[in-house]
Amino acid sequence: MNILFVNSKLSIGKTDSGGAVRTIMMLKALSLTGNVDVISFHERERCAVEGVNVIYNGLLDSDHSHKESRFGKLMQLLDPKNPYNYYEKNAGKEEVVDSFVKKGNYDVIVVRYYYQACECGLLKYAERLVIDVDDSPRESIRSRAVCAGSWRNRMFIRIQSVLVQKMVDKVSRGIKLSFYSNPDQVKYRNSRYLPNVSPVSGLSGNVDFHKVPERILFVGGMGYYPNRIGLEHFVQKIFPIIRLKVPDVRFRVVGKFFDLELMNRYNAIAGVECVGFVEDIEREYENCRMVVVPIYQGAGTSIKALEAMKMRRPLVSTPFGMRGFGAYFLPDKDFLLAETDEEFAEKAVDLLIDPEKNHAISDSACLNVTRHFSSESFCDIVKSALSE
Repeated sequence: MNILFVNSKLSIGKTDSGGAVRTIMMLKALSLTGNVDVISFHERERCAVEGVNVIYNGLLDSDHSHKESRFGKLMQLLDPKNPYNYYEKNAGKEEVVDSFVKKGNYDVIVVRYYYQACECGLLKYAERLVIDVDDSPRESIRSRAVCAGSWRNRMFIRIQSVLVQKMVDKVSRGIKLSFYSNPDQVKYRNSRYLPNVSPVSGLSGNVDFHKVPERILFVGGMGYYPNRIGLEHFVQKIFPIIRLKVPDVRFRVVGKFFDLELMNRYNAIAGVECVGFVEDIEREYENCRMVVVPIYQGAGTSIKALEAMKMRRPLVSTPFGMRGFGAYFLPDKDFLLAETDEEFAEKAVDLLIDPEKNHAISDSACLNVTRHFSSESFCDIVKSALSE
């Protein structure tokens, strides 16, 4: 099988975001399925996956011919099934892709996200197009309504999310295959559930939580607004309650920061250590006693939760932070679930002061995450779906 993978705006060389992790995992799975050529419109970098042929690798100037306007927004309402009313096509990227498609004999063309498929002009190849949707476009748009500055904007965003779903329905039924990271969003005959997996190697032995510092860990890039909103809420509303009961606790924040002023503001708060991106994420897990997932909105599933479980660290999460995992992990058995800020703080304190509880939860979670969310299972799902 000859496969063309088209990438835009995500790294194919390093796992510096959840999107990049899944991109590299997809390339690994495709390399086990057939011969893979890669077109990447990102910074020039070496691909992390051996056995693939990078035929184009580098930045391409953006096409600014289309601008969002009131007329454009009106067109979205008048023609909801036209994907290019939502996602702009880049003529330069489309030209590059078309030139390679004409020269290559590709059985399958794979891309991440609907916006990348539209941006690179791939919808014309629908009969052999595979879109790794990952996050539902409708849910991604709806979650932005929380940040809207006025009720009019919130209303428009909600209407837009409904219309985007009409477009997604039309496109999804016409393409070869689509993958979703949340099983609740799989609804087309040609769609498959493809769970996220974590690239960390994990820990095979037990952890002596008596020797681990009283440190809480949060992992997440600040380029993703649900992470920003969740972190801000935790720092302002939950962490102060925890410090009243465990004064020596440290809260360590790991992930890319694009706003140094925000990073410095967090570091000025007593007990908070905001370090930005780190190369050795496993070491961060090893040096913490527990992990928090204060996520209240978004579209996909949480890789940070899977990472913590794989590294045998117990976690406290909001219901939203664990959505999509209900068939695999149980509250109070594999993780602790918190509905309110007070409950979140209380359960975090429990994990900080009760090593035996940490053992029970982390052991159960590690067993389940290894069983259901391995790299091998990810690759098997992709290979099986493409061969059907």
